[in-house]
Amino acid sequence: FYGGSWRRGEKEAYRFVGEYLTRKGCVALVADYRLYPAVHFPAFVEDGAAAIAWARANAPRLGGDPQRIYAMGHSAGAHTAVLLALEPRYLAAFGRSPGDLAGVIGISGPYDEDFSAVRWLRAVFPDTAHASEWRPITKARAGAPRMLLANGGRDSLVAPRHAVAMAVRLRELGSPVELRIYDGAGHGDILLGLSTTLAGGSALGSDVLSFISR
Repeated sequence: FYGGSWRRGEKEAYRFVGEYLTRKGCVALVADYRLYPAVHFPAFVEDGAAAIAWARANAPRLGGDPQRIYAMGHSAGAHTAVLLALEPRYLAAFGRSPGDLAGVIGISGPYDEDFSAVRWLRAVFPDTAHASEWRPITKARAGAPRMLLANGGRDSLVAPRHAVAMAVRLRELGSPVELRIYDGAGHGDILLGLSTTLAGGSALGSDVLSFISR
């Protein structure tokens, strides 16, 4: 699931991520989802649940293993991926559960943010009376799917504290989580680690593949 502050983005722009993963032997699906102002929370999370359910149902014909479905997202997409793993009702609406996920990879996700205090996001998350519903850290629980949380150390849009706080909370509850902070990476260029031609010295791609392979 791509980022874009829930306001913009399209799957075609993330083709390079799919290409990177498929060249490494994965079956990769990049899903579109509805965006603001056409919708607001939780519509885009519901679309993410629909994509996971579709992946589970169609994995065999695509050459994938339905028992090894991983959800991965960047920024807003990481928020969706992690929320799908922690709040069962989204996948339950499609006859699935977080237990159907072999793991979750969240890259630069805002897991511990009061969106009602962010002027340009208030309209996307309008129901402030139920803020805990869109704050993934409040949904952390024991028995969650295993997670890899990654963040750029120089990320000025979504600070590393989000990944750190989420990892700490999940560990407190006994849920398995791995944390990676890439010191030289910012919010967008962290994704270069998932580019075949531009990864350079980034370890993100190898860390993701290692997580999946285990």
